[in-house]
Amino acid sequence: MIAREGRVAISVALLGTLWSAYAGAKPLTALALAVCALLVWLYASPRRRKPAAALGMLCPVDGCVTRVEPFRDPWLERDALRIGIALTPPGVTVLYSATEGTIKHLWTKHGAFGEDRLKRSLDASPDCYALQVQTDEEDDVVLAVSSRWPVSRCRFDHSPGERVGQGIRFGFFYFASAVDLLAPPGSVPLVAVGDRVRAVSTVLAKLAKK
Repeated sequence: MIAREGRVAISVALLGTLWSAYAGAKPLTALALAVCALLVWLYASPRRRKPAAALGMLCPVDGCVTRVEPFRDPWLERDALRIGIALTPPGVTVLYSATEGTIKHLWTKHGAFGEDRLKRSLDASPDCYALQVQTDEEDDVVLAVSSRWPVSRCRFDHSPGERVGQGIRFGFFYFASAVDLLAPPGSVPLVAVGDRVRAVSTVLAKLAKK
C-alpha cells in the first residue's frame, strides 16, 4: 500500500520509465526505474495488525527506542513518562494515532526539546510539531515529532476537536528525525531502550487509570 502523498510522484516516475523504455533509452530507463523504486520505498505504507490494547499506547512510527524516562512535559507543564523513538533517515513517514480520543491541541514551531535542543530561530522552518490527544478516561497523551532538517513539514489529517481512533492514520511527516510520546505519570512502559518498534503493531506503554 502506498501513502497518498506519494501517488502522483510515483505515477510520474512510472510514466517516465515507460516513455524512456519505448524510446529505447536504456540508461534513462534504468535511472527512471531506480527513481520509481526509491519513491515506492519512501512512501510505502503497509497494513498493520492492531493488537487488543484498551489502555495501550501504540507506536505511531517505525523506529528504535532511544529513551524511556521521566520527563517534564513542556506543553502541558506536567510530569510525564517519555518514550523517544529515532526514525531511520530520511524520515518520510505516515504517523498513526497512539490512542483513541479527542484532539485537544496542536502546537507548531515550538522547537526541539531535551538535551539535543536545536539552536535555530523559531521563525525558521518548524522543527517540532506536537499534538495532544485526550482519551475517554481523560488521560492526556502528547505526540511530538522533531526534525533536524530545515525543510521538514508535517501534515495532519485531523484538527483539534475531532476524534481519532487508536491506530488509525492521522498524518504524514517529511524528514522526521525523532518522535516522542509523553504519557501521564504512572503509565507503565512496555518497551526498553534499544528495542525495534513498529507502527501500530507495538504497544509502547499501558496508560495509568484515572
